[in-house]
Amino acid sequence: MRKPFKSLMLAFEEGSKRRDEIAHGMAYGVTFNSTPMGCFLFPAEYNTQRTTPWMGNADDPFAFSRAKYRYTSTMIHGLASKFGELWHKVIEYTPTIRMVNGTPAVILDARFGDGTAQKVEAMLAEEKSKANSASSSEVK
Repeated sequence: MRKPFKSLMLAFEEGSKRRDEIAHGMAYGVTFNSTPMGCFLFPAEYNTQRTTPWMGNADDPFAFSRAKYRYTSTMIHGLASKFGELWHKVIEYTPTIRMVNGTPAVILDARFGDGTAQKVEAMLAEEKSKANSASSSEVK
């Protein structure tokens, strides 16, 4: 259970970064030597995590930009498809979550160590058994 959960969380981390790049990006049309190159999505200039402190090589038509990435509409559509795949993975994963006293077992094991969820389940089952036998002896 832990490996699929960790894998899903890593995918969400990466997906979150791509989502931020798209949501906070700036679209610009690019022309090189009087030839339109199309429109691209670049990071905003103020975003120092996604830009470099210097401009690129003069031979590069994108040398004007300090961007660490640039997306075309095709690339953005590809990312949208991957977001859809991630959504399907969540839908597949959700029914596999075993709940222990209202908390997913995988969370208990991840936070407190492997086997914690089983120990909690055993403890709860024992408490329930004691409560059932106490109530059945009161009925007699």
